[in-house]
Amino acid sequence: MAKNNVYGFTKSQSLPVPAGTKSGDPVKSGAYVGVALTDRQVAMAANVPNTSNPVGNASVALDGTWTLPCADAVAAVGTALYITGAGPFTVTTTDAGGTLLGYSADVIKGGVATGGTKAAGAGTINVTIG
Repeated sequence: MAKNNVYGFTKSQSLPVPAGTKSGDPVKSGAYVGVALTDRQVAMAANVPNTSNPVGNASVALDGTWTLPCADAVAAVGTALYITGAGPFTVTTTDAGGTLLGYSADVIKGGVATGGTKAAGAGTINVTIG
């Protein structure tokens, strides 16, 4: 199960996802965007976990707030974030060719707002899907 959930999710669905999709990855499947809750189900064999999904699918959260990798600078909370690529997917602030994933969001930890902004370069950002 994905371990990068910050605020709970209420909607999830089994969806076809690209090969190599792992729990916690951002995903796009048709018009749906979200975060994989499970690894993509591969053909059943010895030592292959059963995710209760059809082969080629993963359980995907369609809402909630998630910590996801993003290389772009995010200057303000509420910045639109997009998902691009064909898998593995990338989270970016550039909408050209992307699909809206959600918006950057702060998380309050110890009374301090964190994770809703970041400098350019490797790192993570909190994304509220939807």
